Amino acid sequence: MRIAVYVGSVVLAVLAWRLVSIFGFTATISVLFAVGVVASLYWSVLRPKLVAGPDGVLVVSGRQPVTVAWRDIRRCEAGSTGLTIGLTGGSEVTSRWPQRDRGAKPGEKTAADLAAAYLVRRAEWARKPKGPVPVWEPPPPRPKTRSR
Repeated sequence: MRIAVYVGSVVLAVLAWRLVSIFGFTATISVLFAVGVVASLYWSVLRPKLVAGPDGVLVVSGRQPVTVAWRDIRRCEAGSTGLTIGLTGGSEVTSRWPQRDRGAKPGEKTAADLAAAYLVRRAEWARKPKGPVPVWEPPPPRPKTRSR
């Protein structure tokens, strides 16, 4: 999906440049439209992220990035809209990425489920360190199916 957004943004930029080179100032509305579409794609697809660091988790989803300390994370659930991280005191932070795969079979572990489980394990370790720090293990690649 991210590659499609990059390609779409480049195509829109080239088309906007082409319109300006042909029509000049009269292409302003089309250029502003293209800039708006690219900005919207960046904001909704390319910007959201979830970064786990040594001190906690950085969630970039809305207007303001949110940093959550490991000790404050109580639960984490994967859903079709992203990860919902439950915090001390009952508040929640929602990360739009990673999202649970809509094509996943019931009971199948997706990358979002594995990320949620890792965040909970790491938060538990931060509250009561026993043994080595939990390490993120990426999910195995999904087998490719042939389409006919």
